[in-house]
Amino acid sequence: MAVDASIAHERVAGEAAGHEDAEAALFAAVRGHAEAVIAWAGSEQALGLEHEELEKQAMQAGFEFMRLLTQAHLDLRTAREQRRDDVTGADGDARRICEDGHERTRVMIYGPVRTSRIAYRKQGKKNLYPQDAELNWGPQSYSAGIIRRNAGAVAAAPFGQAAAQVSAQGAIHLGKRQSGELAVAAAADFEAFCASRRPVPCDPATGLLLTADGSAFPVLPGALRPATAKAAAARAAAAAASGWPDDPGDLRKSRKRMAELAAVADIPPAPRTPGDILAALFGPGSDGPPANPGPKAAGKTMFASVRKPCSTSATWPPAWTCDDGPSCRFV
Repeated sequence: MAVDASIAHERVAGEAAGHEDAEAALFAAVRGHAEAVIAWAGSEQALGLEHEELEKQAMQAGFEFMRLLTQAHLDLRTAREQRRDDVTGADGDARRICEDGHERTRVMIYGPVRTSRIAYRKQGKKNLYPQDAELNWGPQSYSAGIIRRNAGAVAAAPFGQAAAQVSAQGAIHLGKRQSGELAVAAAADFEAFCASRRPVPCDPATGLLLTADGSAFPVLPGALRPATAKAAAARAAAAAASGWPDDPGDLRKSRKRMAELAAVADIPPAPRTPGDILAALFGPGSDGPPANPGPKAAGKTMFASVRKPCSTSATWPPAWTCDDGPSCRFV
């Protein structure tokens, strides 16, 4: 019996060692790439580069290292994933059928990676992937980092420029259409987000800030307001009759539509002395006490519309006011 136990122990130890070797092999490409980059950095070729090219090649190698590392980690998750019998959907139906090898490409900021996971199925129901839930993957193929960068870019630039900005930050190419789709998906929970942050009634001493402005932007001819479209048609007819193209200074006329913006915010009281105000304007004195801070707006909301004038802003429901910072609703 002692001999049999020893043989069994050796077999289990051998299986464990083989398992560890198999998992270590998943990171072989990462180690090989890292060693290759180190060797390149010390080569005569790298020593002969100017800093611009050195930076470019080092960044490319770094992105590839991160992609390989992430891919190896995902492969390790695949190797360690175990079948479960407790997978139940939000509808309450259990998924009893399991299938290995369901793959999907995910795009990280440093390049695409491939995931392989177990699918839990039931006829007539959507597949469930617990591994996707563990990693918090969304329905899009793009990572949260790309979605976050794109959301910040589209807030200040058109989709084409936003896509170019995101692409320049990593090792991917994000198209204009993909940038727009990601922006729309990122704003899908806008109404629920603002509704969950509906402010409570303010103190009577709290002030109310109201401001409005307008901003013009070019639109397609079919989207012009009736009066602007009429003026554009008259200008086009005059140009056709004279045989001369539009004056460069008139190119922007009759081709834009005005977006009206309005904002509302709460201004909590912040008592200050004349010295506090002077310190805010010109800086605090060297020997005086610190100045009291000025009022800080709260519950900020911005309303932007290309169809409704600002005069309709009084009908806003309170749900559009958010405490976490400025929010926008485009109509």
